[in-house]
Amino acid sequence: MSQTDDGTDVELDDELADGARSGDGLGTDSSAPESLMPPPTAPKAASLDELAGVDEIKNELRAQVRLWAAPEPLRRLGGAPRIGFIFAGPTGTGKTTAAHALAAETGRDLYTFAGPDFAGVAGRELLTTVLATMTRQPAVVFVDEADDLLHKRDFRRERSESLVKHLLVGLDRTTRDIRSFFVLATNLDPDEIDPALCHPGRLGRPIVFRGLAAAERHALLVAQGRGYRLADDVDLAPMAAQLGGLPTATLVHLLDEGAFVAARDGHEYIDAADLQEAVARLRSGLARGRPWDPDELRRTAAHEAGHAIVRLVLAGRWDAVSWVQVDARAEGSLGVMFGGEQDLSSMTEAEVRHLLAVGIAGRVAEIVVTGHADVAAASDLRSTNELAMRAAQTWGFSRRGLVLSNEYADAIVEADVDNAVRDLLDRAEADAEAILGTHRAALDVLTERLILHRAGSGKDIADWLADSALFDPGTSAAAPEQTR
Repeated sequence: MSQTDDGTDVELDDELADGARSGDGLGTDSSAPESLMPPPTAPKAASLDELAGVDEIKNELRAQVRLWAAPEPLRRLGGAPRIGFIFAGPTGTGKTTAAHALAAETGRDLYTFAGPDFAGVAGRELLTTVLATMTRQPAVVFVDEADDLLHKRDFRRERSESLVKHLLVGLDRTTRDIRSFFVLATNLDPDEIDPALCHPGRLGRPIVFRGLAAAERHALLVAQGRGYRLADDVDLAPMAAQLGGLPTATLVHLLDEGAFVAARDGHEYIDAADLQEAVARLRSGLARGRPWDPDELRRTAAHEAGHAIVRLVLAGRWDAVSWVQVDARAEGSLGVMFGGEQDLSSMTEAEVRHLLAVGIAGRVAEIVVTGHADVAAASDLRSTNELAMRAAQTWGFSRRGLVLSNEYADAIVEADVDNAVRDLLDRAEADAEAILGTHRAALDVLTERLILHRAGSGKDIADWLADSALFDPGTSAAAPEQTR
């Protein structure tokens, strides 16, 4: 057992402990073979301005860079510049762009690695080399997919536990001499990251990257659109509203995809239809070449109509659905695009339950209209099961109440969670069945319209269902009764 600089206990395996005692272990530069270091990488971003949205992150990183370059005000107050950052967040939210922009703005060499590079004995030697290099020259060292280097230590994750130990000891033996930024990117949630790595003097609290809000998506598309020939019928604001849930990296490529579609079809400008096709390609892949089987078309139209009807009724407003499309793609039907934000980090229990009902409504509608469901509902079942698991296991939205599960749960607790998930899904299915039963006429109308037109905007849907009395216009629809 050893203690790091702040008193954190770290168990060292024999080889690491011997190296630390002898001065030849992690964090020393006497024996680190520089030949293990790859050549610097050219940054793919010129500045932090290339980060879309997330102004709070740009401002934070610029302040850190400024105090690194001129640390006197910080040192006068008793502080010290950070030696690195943990960038946490879903794929495609800008973590890699931020690391590359740090290197470009500071004029430092950029060295890039992937988390698996540090596995095994060779990986340990590489980590020793990296940390030693960081004491010798100013650089930005970026490790992508660094989950195993950062994951909270757990006796069931031996590989990750060993890597975290090595990183902790290495950081503490080199922190005072480090002249570089050490940036590690991960898809882990902040509470899954080992807290010892987040202490002051090490990597600090994670900087969390998030998806963009509608206004930020709109600003991104407007900024990107300045270099493209857009037709007069293109309105980027409603398009931005459709694109919730798409990674920022995908949004950046939307106009490129639209330009390709327009050029392929011989257009002089990128029009609204080109961009709608670009959205479809990015979400669900290429359009399928073979013609629809009539029964499959009816099932698919009913499926998408079911999602839309339940969403509209629960939201109580027409703009809750911005687009619905029956369009067979390589990765499934394009489906329904919701208006408004879908931010799980700020949802209430009722909103999560509504989301579950909407998610399962497609399968329910298939059964209501055609008498049976098909395998195309698999992705819906997967996503609703994942959401229900989070609701029961993490958020306390079930009969289990506030007794949450954890990584050491025994079989009895796991069975309890399974029962809670079943309760949530059964309730969601009952809610969807009740809504679609009450509004069966609207479901049939929208199904037939989608068979005929294959797609419709939010305005089209409002026109098609104007006489359906889904809800009292201007008021919020009453949600189905929720039971705990």
